[in-house]
Amino acid sequence: MGQHLMTKQVQQYHDNGLLIINEPVFSQQKVAAFTARFEIHMEAWEEAMGGPPELIDRAHFFDPKLNDWLLADELLDLVAPLIGPDIALFASSCFNKHSTGSKEVPWYEDGPYYKPLVENQIEVVTLWLAID
Repeated sequence: MGQHLMTKQVQQYHDNGLLIINEPVFSQQKVAAFTARFEIHMEAWEEAMGGPPELIDRAHFFDPKLNDWLLADELLDLVAPLIGPDIALFASSCFNKHSTGSKEVPWYEDGPYYKPLVENQIEVVTLWLAID
């Protein structure tokens, strides 16, 4: 997709603390490949843990292949204009919402979670992608 932020979008992020992009970031093929990969994790999690898959946290630690999406140029090209080119993946989470009911994820601010980083003048961006 190769999407890049416009100056106006970067300013909006800095003014409002958030930016919503209502356009696809990944190609349909890349989304399908990610979905297939994550389905494997959901099945394995349910089998191994006997718990709901919405508890999956930091799956990229166990499957480095997920970094193909989490550190993809399509995402880095959106983050770099906001905080600069020195980017590191701090954490990842997947919220799985099933039609039979799922974990509620209310609106919240990430600031308290990253306070030690901010106190050390490390800029943090949370990137949220809706897959389906």
